[in-house]
Amino acid sequence: MTDLEKYITECIEKNEDYQSDLSGMVEAEYGQLYISCSFSVQCEGYYDCDYFNGTGAFEETYYKFEIDDITVYDEDDNKVDVNIDAIERELNQR
Repeated sequence: MTDLEKYITECIEKNEDYQSDLSGMVEAEYGQLYISCSFSVQCEGYYDCDYFNGTGAFEETYYKFEIDDITVYDEDDNKVDVNIDAIERELNQR
């Protein structure tokens, strides 16, 4: 994974929509590069009805992160390739 892909991963993690069962969008700059990334998150699970401890914690049973569209351009409007699979794999393992 390149430094650019790590930066994109960090930007997605900091996005408020990343933690929910929604779609979201990240726009950022990395040096002279402009990044626009739209993504979706699917999450399933249940709330633990632990009456003894009273936690009521959400137990996640399924999680899937997908990049719907990503564009990265340099200052001359040339498209820059990124490894989408590496970013998705990293975020699905967390």
